[in-house]
Amino acid sequence: MEKFIRNIRQQSLVLEDSIIDYKDIVAEDFSSLNTLKTYSQINELKSFLCEWFSNNDYIIVQSSGSTSSPKAIRLSKQSMIESAIATCSYLDIKAETNALLCMNLKYIGAKMMIVRALVNKMRLIIREASRNPLKDIKQDIDLAAMVPMQIQTCIEQREKALKHIQCCIIGGSGISADLEKQIALLDKKFYSSYGMTETASHIALRHIAQEESYKVLDGIQIESDKDNRLIIKSSRFSPTTMLTNDIVRINKDNSFDILGRYDNVIISGSVKIQAEELEKKILEGMGLQAIISSKKDKLLGEKVVLVTKIELTDNQKLILKNILDKYEYPKEFIQIKDFPLTENGKISRIACKKLVNSSDN
Repeated sequence: MEKFIRNIRQQSLVLEDSIIDYKDIVAEDFSSLNTLKTYSQINELKSFLCEWFSNNDYIIVQSSGSTSSPKAIRLSKQSMIESAIATCSYLDIKAETNALLCMNLKYIGAKMMIVRALVNKMRLIIREASRNPLKDIKQDIDLAAMVPMQIQTCIEQREKALKHIQCCIIGGSGISADLEKQIALLDKKFYSSYGMTETASHIALRHIAQEESYKVLDGIQIESDKDNRLIIKSSRFSPTTMLTNDIVRINKDNSFDILGRYDNVIISGSVKIQAEELEKKILEGMGLQAIISSKKDKLLGEKVVLVTKIELTDNQKLILKNILDKYEYPKEFIQIKDFPLTENGKISRIACKKLVNSSDN
């Protein structure tokens, strides 16, 4: 007997106190959602269920806009189903267990939690997409998906309900080294995810406490091009091959490490500088959170610009010189009040570059 439910018309969404299925959607009967009437995204939930159970074989999803302008993307429902199956299989998530939805339903990460619940016959616990969505969680959660900010807040507030989370997928933005150390101490199956809207959520996962590299899910093949950009291949995608802008190192066991973004490479005086690697050096070397950006320069082509929330002292700049190579050392320092973020909490490098290039420095 098939473990997962691939046929959409046979799927039903099991909530804490009710069930809603294809027949209810066709009849426009949303009475099963009455217990969620205070849920701020109730309209988005209804809209997604109508779209999912419609006769179309695709849904429209909004990209996050962290590296380019936000755009609407058409995803096949079949690719989302196969993605859900791959995740539940990889993590060994059983049917009739509890899943937690506590992210913004505008984006793929939240939508896929609903699909996983539908495909794997899980009970979906729904909470607000707040900084701490675990405040009133009393039951065990077998699978959750959260953004780093939510995990960080729960740890800072010593949220007791963290003990109820058995397995959690963390995505939407990068996880700081300090947060990874705190997560590792939880002794739980918490994973950093790699993926994008076009791949219907993640295609690879990394156990934060146990692994340094990302491991691909079933049905995914990877390779890299001459510029070390990651190429993802899968029969469930359309097109079946996707060239990403992520620079990677692929290991012998087919796991991979992310080194940075191709579009974040700064070529200064013919030297290639990877923004993310510099940021990591600075964070590890002096505990300073910063964004590396650039400006056009007549002599160098591009010059490195360091963006921080604080004004650096002469001593800090001296430490920076000892940490970085001479080509990496910033030619300009810019202080801003807050780093610009996208709607789902990622650093917006596009907005940061605009701020940098509008600066009078």
